[in-house]
Amino acid sequence: MAKTKISEFDIDPSNNTDINSINIAEGCAPSGINNAIRQLMSDLKEFQTGAADDNFTVGGNLTVDGTSTLTGNATFAGTVTVNGSTLGNMANQAKSAVDITGGTIVGITDLAVADGGTGSSTLAANAVLLGNGTSALQTVAPSTSGNVLTSNGTTWTSAAPATPFAWNVTYTSVSKSAGDTYTLPSNCIGVYIWCQVYGGGNNGGIGKIDVKNSGGSTLGTMFINGTNIGGGADGGSGMRDGAGSFVPVSSSASSLYFYTENNNVGADFLIQAYVAKA
Repeated sequence: MAKTKISEFDIDPSNNTDINSINIAEGCAPSGINNAIRQLMSDLKEFQTGAADDNFTVGGNLTVDGTSTLTGNATFAGTVTVNGSTLGNMANQAKSAVDITGGTIVGITDLAVADGGTGSSTLAANAVLLGNGTSALQTVAPSTSGNVLTSNGTTWTSAAPATPFAWNVTYTSVSKSAGDTYTLPSNCIGVYIWCQVYGGGNNGGIGKIDVKNSGGSTLGTMFINGTNIGGGADGGSGMRDGAGSFVPVSSSASSLYFYTENNNVGADFLIQAYVAKA
């Protein structure tokens, strides 16, 4: 077979008897040597330009002094070391086809939140993570056993759960008449009062209680109905009738003031119990 390109040359010199069908065997015509040299020069040029479309294998080291351009695909079976230059940024490469399967990315410590990181090198174990804008994530530690995540209106904290509302009922027996004042106990939220109305003949009457604050201002008024049964014009022979009611009070209340709706009607008030926050 005619040897038409360098890759077809044989390692054994005795097998190289032609160049592109030009006879260079022993005893060939002198013109064959001239033509063979010319053909060899042509083959070398085609190899150098790539026109021969031939493969090339380097058994030792390949040193390139200048700029190399690869127009096809390059496969590196070993380690590629680049000295004195850079591979450039991902924008100049096939950034959508880069697989990092090992090794270490040097130069990155805490990846910023703006770049998709946490902004922190470590995160406390078992802590709850809180967003912090573009700054590093904040954490809330579990703290005391039984604590719950609680909002303070601005951020989240680990706090003990709120104590359920509880109250105590205290039974008592305190008598009051129209015109008297009763000072409320601490943390009082309500008082149970029995009212007896008398006098005024058959007109009956109504007991009234003003709930006042520490400045003496009336916060509200409660009415307790009572009926005077029978009796004369002055109520002297009238029978007393009574009614009970629970009087709720706010946290700003400090006292109760007792009186009646009608001047010709009298009333007795009996405080039987009060309720206070535990």
